[in-house]
Amino acid sequence: MAVILSCLFFGAVSEMRFAPAAAAAHTEVVALSKWHPEINLSHNAYYSWRLDPLLAYVESAVASLWGGEFSLQSHLILLLLFLCSGLYVWLNYLDCSTARILGACLSALFLLFVLFLWGQDAVIIGSLVWLPWLALVASKAQAAGSNCSKSMFFLLLVSCLNALSANQLSIITAIAALVAAAGSAPNSACVGVRRWVWALALIPPFLVLQVTPLPPFPDYPPLAHVVSLTGVRGWVRPLVGDQTFPIDVIDQIFIKSAYRTLCLLLFLAFLVVVIRSALESRGDCASNSRATFFLRAGAVTVVLVALDVLVPQTISVAAPLATINRLSPALFQLPLVPVVLALSLFFAVSYVQLSRNMVLLVMIFLSVGFLSYDAKAPEGYVWRMGFLQKKNALSAWQDRRAARYKHILLSPSYSLINSYGVSLLDDQAIFTAPVFRDIDFDGVIFSDSNGARGGDLFRLQPENEGKRWIAHHGGQRGDEWLHVYFPKLLKIRGVELFTGEFKADFPRGVEVLISRSCVAEVDDFGSYDQILDMPIWQGSVQFSAKGYPYYGAQAEVKLIFPAPVETRCLLIKQTGHSPYYEWSLTGFRLLY
Repeated sequence: MAVILSCLFFGAVSEMRFAPAAAAAHTEVVALSKWHPEINLSHNAYYSWRLDPLLAYVESAVASLWGGEFSLQSHLILLLLFLCSGLYVWLNYLDCSTARILGACLSALFLLFVLFLWGQDAVIIGSLVWLPWLALVASKAQAAGSNCSKSMFFLLLVSCLNALSANQLSIITAIAALVAAAGSAPNSACVGVRRWVWALALIPPFLVLQVTPLPPFPDYPPLAHVVSLTGVRGWVRPLVGDQTFPIDVIDQIFIKSAYRTLCLLLFLAFLVVVIRSALESRGDCASNSRATFFLRAGAVTVVLVALDVLVPQTISVAAPLATINRLSPALFQLPLVPVVLALSLFFAVSYVQLSRNMVLLVMIFLSVGFLSYDAKAPEGYVWRMGFLQKKNALSAWQDRRAARYKHILLSPSYSLINSYGVSLLDDQAIFTAPVFRDIDFDGVIFSDSNGARGGDLFRLQPENEGKRWIAHHGGQRGDEWLHVYFPKLLKIRGVELFTGEFKADFPRGVEVLISRSCVAEVDDFGSYDQILDMPIWQGSVQFSAKGYPYYGAQAEVKLIFPAPVETRCLLIKQTGHSPYYEWSLTGFRLLY
């Protein structure tokens, strides 16, 4: 039954475009079975990964016999079949009385959750595929009698398979499998897992952590950054091992925004069911302790994710998942939020299998379905696979110039390049040494959000060095603007907002609009054309000696347009927020 249900997904998956959000390069899958660098196209994690080398070898051999082609698509489909069938076997091991159909449905539904949440993410699928199998053999091993050599063999075998598929994340899934094995035993609240079971299950993952190579890291300057700054001072490094990551790589702001709503909904779902379960049992020790165990395990994993995505980064940087992340450089390369959230779903379906309580399952289904429903898609109202990933994650790779810059795209600079477009790499010379010039203030008309026309805006003249224009209400509210009306049409490529000695007064977000015909006396700019929009100002783009782009200091506000524009009016909006620092300028220059 599980295989039949899995085959139903075979057709759905095979029609999907396998340019996975976690895969970096468009190379042969056989090469991907060896350690190679990858870049996650959504949250920008830069790490070493490999597809299961044993499975890849078998698949390539079979494909050569059949005369077919071994592809990443067929590899992931096979992993999904292993995952679905393994979960079916695990659920029926938990309760095989009359629940075979329920186990098949839950297995298929879990697979559906994974596809809707992460799409074709090879890291998530590869990390989960041996989880139910490892939980099954660990559970059988702890129940084995004195003659347990057979159980030890199978436990070590599946643990090695898990390590080959999940790589550095196998340590996380192995621990989850051992927790599930403890919960599968009768009276699980009082029965633990034998020490030799822990040892055999964890030795292969620990060995993988030791042999996982760090990806080659570009030579960025010490103060450079490639993703949005989180406001945490200093640089968090791995606690053990080689510390060769000089800058932040993972876009924590994106992870928080992508997972926040789903995590909150799952947290509320588990909270409702936990409270309801506690009220129903009312201290009755004869209640289903195994089901309660899995419910609590799922709730704990959701809380761990919540401590990472629902609180400010200054707090979550010391949360349990972030601390576990720093235990090894191999773990430090990948965020743990996605895989731990997947573990919560695994514990949830295990709970439903044992308790027959569909409330939690319905709430999870509604949460995932609601968030994956894309009403703004061009083709209309559709369900979107992989909705926890950026919609435009592949835009840089789809550019016709991507092959030329493949070695640069496959780097921590990917997120930056994807934001600006691949044209950024074509115009490297402009960004490397832009020559901004002072404007001729004769005939120029200024206006601003303070209600001024002229006045202190002319402090921006070169001879008024040390003086500044400032938004007078204090802080940055996101509604400040500065309007410049030139006496004639100008062809420009950028603008510099010089902060001088007031380094902290840079705009937290900036938007630039232009118009060829404009009136300086009004502040209704609805007819203006937007040419640049940076909701979070990260700093001016600069390039390393080998051509890798990065963000420089935020106080250096050099706005370079994607292409030269002809305009008579220039509108600069401050769109960010800061309660402490104002927006001010000491100079205004143009790039012609």
